[in-house]
Amino acid sequence: MKVNYVGRFEKKLQCLKGDVKIAIANINKEKYLGVKMLLSFSNANISIVGGWNFKNSNKAILVKKNSIPVFKDIIEFMSNISIDKQPNTIVFLPESNNIYEEIRKVSLKNIETIIIVWGFKNEISLSEMKKIASISEENKVKVITMHIKDIGYNIGYLLDNVKNMPWTINRLDSDLLEYLKQFNINKGTFLDLGTGSGNQAVELSKLGFKVTATDLVRYAFIENQSKEKDVEFIEDDLLNSKLDRKFDYIFDRGCLHALGKSNYKKYVLQIRKLLNDGGKLFLKYVTNENKQLTADVLEYYLSKEDLYNFIKKNFIVEQIKDAVYEQSYEKVPLKSTFAVLSNK
Repeated sequence: MKVNYVGRFEKKLQCLKGDVKIAIANINKEKYLGVKMLLSFSNANISIVGGWNFKNSNKAILVKKNSIPVFKDIIEFMSNISIDKQPNTIVFLPESNNIYEEIRKVSLKNIETIIIVWGFKNEISLSEMKKIASISEENKVKVITMHIKDIGYNIGYLLDNVKNMPWTINRLDSDLLEYLKQFNINKGTFLDLGTGSGNQAVELSKLGFKVTATDLVRYAFIENQSKEKDVEFIEDDLLNSKLDRKFDYIFDRGCLHALGKSNYKKYVLQIRKLLNDGGKLFLKYVTNENKQLTADVLEYYLSKEDLYNFIKKNFIVEQIKDAVYEQSYEKVPLKSTFAVLSNK
């Protein structure tokens, strides 16, 4: 996935004023960087004083020669942090569990704000939110909530594990695999656009292709990059791509439908630059028939009919069919279109 859904969280952060000292639950280096980027949209003077993480307790995070203390849990953190670094704001991120139980363990006397960012997998129940609201109101603490989809992928991949994103699946897309098997295609150069975790690229490599995988956010694929040496992973923005070579095949499983309609013409131009003569673009596109998605997300997507007209206008169509966009864990597959295309 490539592009941010813009700006819906920024207004919420404007309530942060003056000197804001931040403590982060389940802190690690990536989450430290993500919170720092997130809070840069506020007008406050932000300093991150530390946090807690039972998996990595007592292992300070080193960032530009600064040592950020990490403790086992919120009680140990609040008991040991020096008076001059006592936080007035706590940030809970998507992998935080039992937030209410955590905050009720400590005094909220000096806490002014609690920021809760929830993700696709670890959503907070209504009953827990009611309890959080009750204890916050009792202690005159402001609560700011936001969903990771509203923050943008450049920050989102830092705040939550890529494995928790619904588009991360551990197998090759079924429609692509079916096509490759049907026509016995197992060699050549393959570009996986908006690779996310890189799982699709890894599966293509196993089939025998020479694979390059790109994404706007390197933190999305960093785990696969460290262990999968047969795939070339590159941080790259398709709309301003630095790639200087062409590919026999391109797989787009969610890049186009996340770009925003105003960027579709530029997408076509970039595909023409990157795809070899006679090469194929495999496109998996979520259409706007998925009424379970929110209106602000659906506005990014074309209808099935409009998508077909867009494809027919800009590409040679070899195959186009109704399909599903497979998702991880319990998420319902989304209605989508699968197309096999080549340049005009």
